[in-house]
Amino acid sequence: MGGETIRIAHMASMARSGETLMQRAFIGHPAVHVVHDVHPTNDEHETRLFQLLRVWPRPELPRWQLEQHLAPGQVAAGTQVLLIKQGVFAMRSPFNGFALVRNPYASFCSLWHYDARLAGVKAEQALNERNWRLRRLPRLVAWMDAIEPGMLPALLAEAEPARQFLMLWQVRMQQLVAQCRTVVLYEDFVNDPQPALRSACAAIGVPFDGAMLKAHEKFEPGQIGHGGIDLGAAIHPAPAWRADAQVDITPFRAAVRDGPIAGYRQFYEQAGSINRESVAA
Repeated sequence: MGGETIRIAHMASMARSGETLMQRAFIGHPAVHVVHDVHPTNDEHETRLFQLLRVWPRPELPRWQLEQHLAPGQVAAGTQVLLIKQGVFAMRSPFNGFALVRNPYASFCSLWHYDARLAGVKAEQALNERNWRLRRLPRLVAWMDAIEPGMLPALLAEAEPARQFLMLWQVRMQQLVAQCRTVVLYEDFVNDPQPALRSACAAIGVPFDGAMLKAHEKFEPGQIGHGGIDLGAAIHPAPAWRADAQVDITPFRAAVRDGPIAGYRQFYEQAGSINRESVAA
């Protein structure tokens, strides 16, 4: 086993795009080891492996080095691929994998209500604005600094949260389309999981395995994962498309019209008939 290596694969995305749900599905695959960000916090071994892979320059990692970072037996003998979530940061290893993207309006609404939802309180406008200034905007600034520092002055000069988010979203989507041959739409994934998972598997070089559709059975119902999702719940379709009473749809329509992800334009073509109801997810 001394010369055996395990391939490094990437899932590129950005916050509130279904990343934990996709990684949970891959936990069911016998040839894939998900590196981090499935549980609410990462343990010591997951953190050490993530930090190593962020700076690792080659597309494969020797198994002996992997076993130095994880507990004995933590990686199954049949593991062929380490799947790492490439959020909004750069990695040194060559990109091998797929992108997972979500309708920016839904992503923003989820991020806009995120702190209130986790705290179990009503997502009122003033509270969301405060949480955004204190928690979400600093993260957007850090992400933009990591991937496109030249855009920081424009981001910092913008006062409207939705437009701040869309600056980052457009930069990130342009990067993903440029580097990823396979782009999986979150909405396709949750509405019809098997074809989306087949595409993701092909992108990282493993065959689809039906156990991915039952990965939730590895967790207790109600067990909370990274980002607040229920790890024990099966994949279920996205809710019907509705607008949020706190969030103006106009800048999102413009961003999608001018952006590289054509698959989302259909959502905004229906914008005139949607109900203005809260759909924080």
